[in-house]
Amino acid sequence: MDPAPVIFSGTYACLVDDKGRLTVPKSMREQVPPSQEKYWVTLLFPERCVAVYPEAQWHPIHAKRVDELSRADSAEHRERYRAVLEKTYTVKPDGQGRFRVHPALAKAAALDGQILAIGFGDHVEYWALERRERYVRSLGASEDDSCFQYAETIRDEGGTDGVADR
Repeated sequence: MDPAPVIFSGTYACLVDDKGRLTVPKSMREQVPPSQEKYWVTLLFPERCVAVYPEAQWHPIHAKRVDELSRADSAEHRERYRAVLEKTYTVKPDGQGRFRVHPALAKAAALDGQILAIGFGDHVEYWALERRERYVRSLGASEDDSCFQYAETIRDEGGTDGVADR
């Protein structure tokens, strides 16, 4: 029997280290059964954030897409899927949950310095702080919304405000 899928939630302040590594927050890592924590799959989302899935959670998503592709059998569907897979990389975090994000993904998502790790159900999203603010604002959010207040707290306290529990 397959283990229940992990559901990630919460927002954590993180830093991209001088080697270009990100950290999966400890509380998120601890949710993943040891048999599933060895490899993670990283990819660029259209919103220009980096999504990170435990490999076991990525496989059903991938299988579903392959099944849809085989039924659609159109060049347009294949190209869309190809566009996703060409920006998808498997990583192996070290003992502290750090992994090096592919430079092309880091550049496209503007991941440098202070960033946010946001649990989003079956995956974790890594956002550049300013990009996340712009994205939420583009959806009509106001400065009173919680994501802006959280971002200000991170800036005011100069980095990982103790929320990240690496």
